Amino acid sequence: MQSIIFFLGKGGVGKSTMAVLTSLYRAKGGEDVLLTSLDPAHNLSHILEKKLSPKPKKVTGGVAALEVDPKRLTRSYLKTIEDDLRRAYSYQTAFNLSGYFNLIRHSPGIEEYALLRAFYGIVQKHNDKDCLIFDMPPTALTLKFFRLPFLSLLWLEEIRSLRMKIKEKKEMITTITMGRKKIEGDRVLGRIEKSIEEYRFMGDLFLDAGRTSIRLVMNPDRLSRLESHAIKDELAEMG
Repeated sequence: MQSIIFFLGKGGVGKSTMAVLTSLYRAKGGEDVLLTSLDPAHNLSHILEKKLSPKPKKVTGGVAALEVDPKRLTRSYLKTIEDDLRRAYSYQTAFNLSGYFNLIRHSPGIEEYALLRAFYGIVQKHNDKDCLIFDMPPTALTLKFFRLPFLSLLWLEEIRSLRMKIKEKKEMITTITMGRKKIEGDRVLGRIEKSIEEYRFMGDLFLDAGRTSIRLVMNPDRLSRLESHAIKDELAEMG
């Protein structure tokens, strides 16, 4: 079974170094490893002395590495949202949806959602690897990243319930006005269902102690120790 390892900790404690060394160690034991940096600092490129990109590059036998670009990810994520909205509400273009796109662009949490989408894509695309190792971003962003699937599911379940009620009303009106004519499937509801499935998958993955582990890296100084305890407490609260 594929294993997933996250390296967390205060900035400057050596997360990236430990992630690289662990990758090399696992590969030496015969595993096929993908090392990924979700940290905007891009320390992996410096440590490996190799220019990395969002596409995996071979580092050594058994280890490939990639770095995601948070700004590029955010732009791509926003484009996906915009395309979904345009398809779902193509009949309402008169309402000038571009104003809503600008609002979404500046919404809090967009970067975390983009990172989570990147993580999901990597896990889905590279399920042939024996081990996925992630060098994580600063503490605040990382903890929001881990919370997102569970928070998103709470919202999505409510949104699905509301959409079901809207769909029922819509079908009643359609039946009255169009008789027995076949009603087109609700694309919005389909997208909500797909999102619920994806976030549930990620939430289950985070809670799967048999597959997923977190390595908390710290130094023997007061600030590092305090932040590490705070991370440990918050992760324990998430389960």
